[in-house]
Amino acid sequence: MKGMADTFGSFMRNTFIPAANLLRDMDEPPAKVALVVPEDISYYSEKDWNYYRVRYQWLRALSFHNVHYDVVYGEKLRKDGLGQYHTLIVPMRSKASKFAHEQLMKASKNAAIVV
Repeated sequence: MKGMADTFGSFMRNTFIPAANLLRDMDEPPAKVALVVPEDISYYSEKDWNYYRVRYQWLRALSFHNVHYDVVYGEKLRKDGLGQYHTLIVPMRSKASKFAHEQLMKASKNAAIVV
């Protein structure tokens, strides 16, 4: 067992840790897919549509298929808009506020929208 421990220790010291340190300081590339779930269509509003269940279902599906995505809530929607995404996933779009609908219409010129 001593030989295996030495080999593993050498690999960690000489290869793995230097590679991990290089990756640690790199910026994450921007996501091109957005799951749009503004709070105005949440479980806590008068427009209950099982917000938690639907959001969790999409989060699991995207993560399972290793899709790099952002979750866009109302604050990020108001601050940044949706211009940087090429695919927008919008569960229950019909329950969205007028502002969210306008943002989606503006983004639809450059992005595919999945509802």
